[in-house]
Amino acid sequence: MLNKKDHKNSGASYASGIAVFIATIAALYYLYSASYLGAAVQWIGALVALVLSGTAIKALFSLHGGYGLYMLSGSGGIATVRRIARGHAKFWHSLALWGIVLGFGVLAYPLLRGRISKRLYAVGLVSLLIIMFFVLPFLSYSVLFINIAPLQRYVPAAQQLPSLSTFVAEALSGGAAEYALHAATFVAGFSGYMFYLLALNSYNILLSVVRAVSTSSLAPISNQVPGVAPLIPGVDTPLFAGIAALIIILVVHEMSHGVLASMFKVKLKSVGVLVFGLIPVGAFVEPDEKQVARLPDIQQNEILSAGVSSNFLLMLVFLVPMIIMIPYVVQHIYQQSVIITGTIPGYPAYNVIQPGSQVISWNGYRVSNLAGFEEFASNETPGSVINIVTSTGSYALTSMRSNDSTHSLIGIEVGAVTRAVTPTLLYKSVYFFYTLFALLFMLNFLVAVVNLLPIPGLDGWRIYSTSVRSKRVVRALTGLVLFFLLVNVLPWI
Repeated sequence: MLNKKDHKNSGASYASGIAVFIATIAALYYLYSASYLGAAVQWIGALVALVLSGTAIKALFSLHGGYGLYMLSGSGGIATVRRIARGHAKFWHSLALWGIVLGFGVLAYPLLRGRISKRLYAVGLVSLLIIMFFVLPFLSYSVLFINIAPLQRYVPAAQQLPSLSTFVAEALSGGAAEYALHAATFVAGFSGYMFYLLALNSYNILLSVVRAVSTSSLAPISNQVPGVAPLIPGVDTPLFAGIAALIIILVVHEMSHGVLASMFKVKLKSVGVLVFGLIPVGAFVEPDEKQVARLPDIQQNEILSAGVSSNFLLMLVFLVPMIIMIPYVVQHIYQQSVIITGTIPGYPAYNVIQPGSQVISWNGYRVSNLAGFEEFASNETPGSVINIVTSTGSYALTSMRSNDSTHSLIGIEVGAVTRAVTPTLLYKSVYFFYTLFALLFMLNFLVAVVNLLPIPGLDGWRIYSTSVRSKRVVRALTGLVLFFLLVNVLPWI
């Protein structure tokens, strides 16, 4: 029983914790809004704020952790996990096998031979094709909410649902690289999808490095899109929608592992969440690893793939409300502004147009989104006079040819900012849910495919270790993927 002194100390800890929470939220909100600081300063500032808040909360409540990370765990959720496992065993078993087919495509058959019906295997392969051709194109709508300028070029110019003919035309009009991606995905699932994209982007980045060295210019590298990027709520994703999406994704992912483990009579030790500052970065259901290791390989793989399977399923679930809201929310509630994020030395706009200005029009055409702006700019020829109107003034600048292309340039770097049109409580609430659904759609996919990589600590690495007899092959794949990841970071550096 607590005495008065204990109650007083407990109350002080909670009061201090609330103060830390409010201060951290304020810092993250400021950093998210302060685009003029630059992405590097925003990220570093956010990391410092999260480390300090996490360290303070860990000390205030005597939690386990370090470096801004702390664990909130207990045994209270174990009964819930067991109850879910008992009531829907057939569904969870089928879901795990479906996820293995999505993860490893045609190559999943040797892993599942004798364990999966031909019907479920076929459903998995058909699902793989549907996701590849008819679901992934909608990721461009979710990119709208990622505050990373190079990605904004993928936001669709027309804010409306694409037609079936558009999907078919895009699938048939791809070049050799896109056909190879489709083949890799069908044969090796979304593990092959990730491996191929990382390898292809690494090749393009390394090629741009060679060009940069030969031309003594950083332009070839700066034009590359990094293959990896940290997504921090309040820095490059919306704060509250980002945190809510992460909580949902991580809890469902880890609970799914626990459900499959419970189905196979594995003892569960605890359920908890790993938090970095105020942001949940992991959830866990801790099974008895010795019992898991004694299970047959296929049952271990089902446990390991359960989280990925749930993420794929949630991706499809949240796609539905996102699609339903696009014709209403996208067209009537928000507007996208094109912002000049910087100017390039040696070009006409340098020290003329102020960074942070909004682009209003380009040669008389009103600029309403980034894709439209890029379409207008691509039609210009070197030497032409460009009349650009921004929120800080009007300018007439003669375009120049860039060093590595035939495009004309006046030397501006642009990004996109999206804001609600009508700032009423109802519209803000609807916009929040649209943002949440879009982030849940995209982040579920990203969490699923990243977890399929053969990297220690991820589900994919344990699946590879369980399924591939040669440990040398697993280590070689791990080393290759880590190399690709390092190369994909280069454009940020």
